[in-house]
Amino acid sequence: SVGEAIQTITGATTHREKGGASEIALRGLGPFLSNSTFNGRDATNGSGDRSVNFNQFPSELVNNIKIYKTQQADLVEGGVAGTIDIGTLRPLDFGKTRVQGEIKANYSPYQDKVVGSSAWGWRGTLSYVDQYQLGGLGELGIAIGVQRNSTNNPEETVAGSSTWTACNATKPVANNANCTAIDRTKDAAGTPFYLAPNSMAWRQISETDERDAVFGAIQWKFSDRVELNIDGQYSDRTFVENRRDLNISEMRNSLTNVVYDENGVIQKMSGRSAIESTASNLARSEEYLGGGANLRWDATDRLTLALDGSYSRTIRTEIERQVRLRTDALDMNGVRQPINHMRIPYTYEVKPGNYAPTITFDPRFDPNNHALFWDDVRPRRDESERRNEIWGLRLDADYKLDGFISNIAVGGRWAQQTYRDFDVRNEITLTPTDPPAGREDARINLLCRTQFPQAGFLEQARGNTITSWATFDPLCLMREYTGSEDPGRPAEMRSSANRDVTEQTMAGYIMAEYGGDLCGMAVRGNFRVRLVHTKGTSIRL
Repeated sequence: SVGEAIQTITGATTHREKGGASEIALRGLGPFLSNSTFNGRDATNGSGDRSVNFNQFPSELVNNIKIYKTQQADLVEGGVAGTIDIGTLRPLDFGKTRVQGEIKANYSPYQDKVVGSSAWGWRGTLSYVDQYQLGGLGELGIAIGVQRNSTNNPEETVAGSSTWTACNATKPVANNANCTAIDRTKDAAGTPFYLAPNSMAWRQISETDERDAVFGAIQWKFSDRVELNIDGQYSDRTFVENRRDLNISEMRNSLTNVVYDENGVIQKMSGRSAIESTASNLARSEEYLGGGANLRWDATDRLTLALDGSYSRTIRTEIERQVRLRTDALDMNGVRQPINHMRIPYTYEVKPGNYAPTITFDPRFDPNNHALFWDDVRPRRDESERRNEIWGLRLDADYKLDGFISNIAVGGRWAQQTYRDFDVRNEITLTPTDPPAGREDARINLLCRTQFPQAGFLEQARGNTITSWATFDPLCLMREYTGSEDPGRPAEMRSSANRDVTEQTMAGYIMAEYGGDLCGMAVRGNFRVRLVHTKGTSIRL
């Protein structure tokens, strides 16, 4: 992708997602502090800030990449960290006919561990460049390229929750109760504590990832003085994840025999927790559409005028359907289990040199027994959409001079950017008094069971002892418990967290470039003035 090409440039580092470079950070600053452009025009994104996902653009269809680490006035709206500009091919400047096709295959040994999945992926690219003489109408050049990328990016993780609690080490934890948290006052007084996560999850992800892209350009020279350039870019990337989670959901509950170091990091403990098997299907689609037209006129040998209009749009949609099943004192058939409680005893230990915690469940509990996961069913559907759109118009004039100052450039830009998003959740918590219940739970459990989808789970993580668990088909569970594989959005979509922002920008600049010898030393540079006026309107609900 373009992101992987940019990361080879000094001063540019990448945030990686799905095995590839995505967002770019310049000079060690965050991606949201950079500005990204296509042929000098602002590019939209689906992140809600300025962080463009470069993983969606194929490098084979890009002609050049420029990074500006310092400001220039003609970069009418730059970024704090710098500007990344992606340039597409200009066919007349290329000067020759070319038809090029390329196909690449990739093999993922890790994907080969996933049951029923191919370890092979591929990427195919086809491009065409040509030039035509139009007689009295001048010269015309066209360039078009298409690409399909199909791959997979399986994942396996174990991680604690993002919320941790400083538990008071002087107070014993009661059975079926959480530890007592300390506040800052007690910490300052020297009260000993240990840090416990709210939960811990083991996650296996099987995934498919596809990207389609089309880039095109037309370059038309009506004469030696008038030139029109039209270009467009389209990219549609979709990935689908099937997630299987095993959760110890109450890691602050019923804690005993806690051993911790001087920093409060737990080395070993025993506890009791409900165990959850959660099945999820997550699909994300990100579509980019951009383009523009640039008309250039060399009015004289010294004066050049350029008018540029542009449009850019990104729509990112993400839908996750998830169903959680928990343990209970009874199995799905109503048979009381030896532990006789929803909370399962376990021990937790982190040994020196290990990469994963060692978990040992009470031997009376088998995490691979599907019949033990049926209680507190929670179907949940989350949906988010990010929509970013930019219209732009720009006029520039450049006048060449003789002498130490080589040229003077002036210009102005108008742009309107809109950003709209929403995040909604449709959640249903079922209890034994709600239908379906009882034997219906057993029927659904039997119907939606799946084989653990991976061999050798976390086998490279020294210390890990959880290699499989009872898993279920998320769409089957959703269909059987709600009546549909996709129950849709909730009736109420309004939220104070939703954003609807419109930003209008007017900007102008004047810049002079200089170059020559100063005391026998070659010097070059520019001095400039830039004025930017921005008006923003934000609507909630």
